[in-house]
Amino acid sequence: MQGSPLLTVITFLPLLGGILLFLVPRGRVGVARTVAMLFALADVVLTAYLAWAAHPGASFQFQERAAWLPSFFSYHLGADWISIFLLLLTSVSFLVSIAASRGITQRGRAYLFLMLLAETACLGLFVSLDLFLFYIFWEVMLVPIYLLIIGWGGPKRRQAATKFLIYNLAASLLMLVALVWVGIQNAGAGHDAWGYLSLLHLHLPAAAQLLPFLAFALAFAVKMPLFPFHTWMPDAYAEAPAPVTAVLSGVLSKAGLYGFLRLGLPLFPAAAREVWPWVAGLAIIGVIYGSLIALAERDAKRLVGYASLAHLGIILLGIFAFDLQGLEGGVLQMVNHGVYVVALFLLLGMIEERAGTRDVTALGGLAVRAPVLAASFLIVALAALGLPGLNGFAGEFLILLGVFRTHLWLAVAAMLGVILASAYMIRLLQAAFHGPRAFPGQGREMSAWEFTLMVPLLFIIFWIGIVPRPIPAEVAPTAHHLVAQVSYAPPSGFPGGTGR
Repeated sequence: MQGSPLLTVITFLPLLGGILLFLVPRGRVGVARTVAMLFALADVVLTAYLAWAAHPGASFQFQERAAWLPSFFSYHLGADWISIFLLLLTSVSFLVSIAASRGITQRGRAYLFLMLLAETACLGLFVSLDLFLFYIFWEVMLVPIYLLIIGWGGPKRRQAATKFLIYNLAASLLMLVALVWVGIQNAGAGHDAWGYLSLLHLHLPAAAQLLPFLAFALAFAVKMPLFPFHTWMPDAYAEAPAPVTAVLSGVLSKAGLYGFLRLGLPLFPAAAREVWPWVAGLAIIGVIYGSLIALAERDAKRLVGYASLAHLGIILLGIFAFDLQGLEGGVLQMVNHGVYVVALFLLLGMIEERAGTRDVTALGGLAVRAPVLAASFLIVALAALGLPGLNGFAGEFLILLGVFRTHLWLAVAAMLGVILASAYMIRLLQAAFHGPRAFPGQGREMSAWEFTLMVPLLFIIFWIGIVPRPIPAEVAPTAHHLVAQVSYAPPSGFPGGTGR
């Protein structure tokens, strides 16, 4: 193998920990959880070292290559700064979610193994520099999430897990067809068939880009999810255990956005230019639709799920603004969304454990009984609605700035989603923590362990909120390159197009 194995260790260390769990006696779930947390913590340390050792603003670093099937595909890993930030998000999110799984006692080793397998799949996806390897990780991540939902989910877990699997698998098969076609074209040009770095130099004719782009885009849109390919999301988010919902929304949704950034725009720039009004239109519809449903939703997990649909739509809008600030803001907001949505779902899990319900109309008065829990939820909710000084503001501002510079009316429409975010987040806060003391159950305060889980997430929320510059600064070279590839003048007649 060529290159240092650091990325390989980061990718497969969680899987190694998952395998070693089966050496722990069956009844020792606490020991198994400790082992899983130690391996997840080790991955956080290694990804932090990776970020510390990486060269500022550089392209793919720490590359590893090993022959697999020569002339077709290889084991090729590498990380640029987009990948590095997503690796950090993934490792922290899985560590906190595994630590928050103390309520999972039945078949605990299997649960923890599946969580660690899902972490390996996500990490591998973000560092793959071979499209076939990318596809393997893309498919592998479906398996543990499906089994986690169907094995430890709520009363309707079978329907939710089946819908999740069918939607994602069907879209992935279309992506596989497009991937094979692209690999054949690349091999015909004398390159490594599915090598990402060689595919960047393929330069398919504009007419040949549309169908493969649409196939890839459909898989990415389902995974995010993007309206109207989101219908698997409400059931999956509602039925999955809170830690699984946290990583599903916080990390797996980034796989779709990452796919657009890593594959969709650079490999098919002409097709991206051609279809951007449709993508932008669906993103805006998703922003407004998700926000309005969140305003009316009674199930707290579904409410946050629809809010996440709206926030992801704004991120995608920033990516397809084809503007430097929009792209930088999109990457920053991918990290920000992952942090606060993981915290939101974990806090909702704590509330459900105490109340025995997620119905916002049945909650109330928790702030009096659990002020620390209420304060933690308030901070995270304010981050989600984009309060200045917290992490949700800077990325959202850059996105709106980028969209405003290129498509005025799209920015105005996106602002409606920002306004609605304040309404549904305040409604959730008032319903759960204020008003009449209708809160059922014990309504106890956060335990020391639960508060410890929130500390790193709250720290990141404040840290990025106060000092957001490092993320846009490091991804700027990649953003510049993408903008140069897909920059264009908006089609004449599109409302608000200001050109470039």
